Amino acid sequence: MKKKYIQLTNEHIDHFRHLDFYDSMDLLQWPDAFAIGATVDEDDSGTDMPAALVVVKAEEDQFCIYWLYVSEDYRGLGIGGNLLKILVEESKARGFKTISVRISSIYEHNGLPWNPRNFFEECYFEKEEKNLPEWEFSTSLLYGKKDVYIHTKKKSNIIPLSDVPDSFKAQLYSRISELGHLPYDIDVLQKKADPDLSYVLVEDKKPKGVVLVNKRGDNIYPYYFEAEDKMAADFVADAFEMSEDCVAVGDRVRIVPNRTAILNIFKQLEFSIPGWDVVNLVAKVDDFLSEAKNLKGGTYI
Repeated sequence: MKKKYIQLTNEHIDHFRHLDFYDSMDLLQWPDAFAIGATVDEDDSGTDMPAALVVVKAEEDQFCIYWLYVSEDYRGLGIGGNLLKILVEESKARGFKTISVRISSIYEHNGLPWNPRNFFEECYFEKEEKNLPEWEFSTSLLYGKKDVYIHTKKKSNIIPLSDVPDSFKAQLYSRISELGHLPYDIDVLQKKADPDLSYVLVEDKKPKGVVLVNKRGDNIYPYYFEAEDKMAADFVADAFEMSEDCVAVGDRVRIVPNRTAILNIFKQLEFSIPGWDVVNLVAKVDDFLSEAKNLKGGTYI
């Protein structure tokens, strides 16, 4: 039996899609995200069957695992552990001290056929205090229930990014750069924004807030928010409602906060849709490599 570990490119994605229950490979559009797939050739016939998948994103000074899944047919072969070892070795090469994983309660709710928390705790990961919940819901719920958000009144000073002149966009992105704490480089931030789903808050002919949204397949990812605290919740709620004409009913909105400030905005929106609890587990790179030094059994391409 031969096992291979491959860093996935676009040509591999469809081959591994059935192992990606929550569209985590949508993250691969970002330059700091990547995925590794494991294949198994059971009888040395040259037929490599997809056996496992891990999706990872570099965040600040560590890798964060957003998805890891091993097919039921290939468990007990050390494949999951070897995927982790590959990631930890890459972490060490980049100078990272830790590696983390986000485990959402949506997995248990939807009957995911394995227990990821047990797996990672057996692989030397420990619970971290910082836990940011996430939301995932259909836009039919967002637009069908007025109690989903606080305010529904549209405001003339909230403008789709597609209608913003280039000179004004320059002011906007200059403001974002000055504020700092960017999740991505400013060029990436601009490139990934869907101009019909992203909105700018304008006051006195100046940008006072922005919500940038990316649409990938059936999923909508609000990935950057900025506005003064006193107007943030109103602005985001109005922007969501105004995007109704551009978003097909039945699409999913997936909100995965990566900063406490973003989380606070969504708490103010008082969603009637429950958020999913997220547990963050973290492992120290050196400790993992020391404990897992005997893991082997595959070729990394």
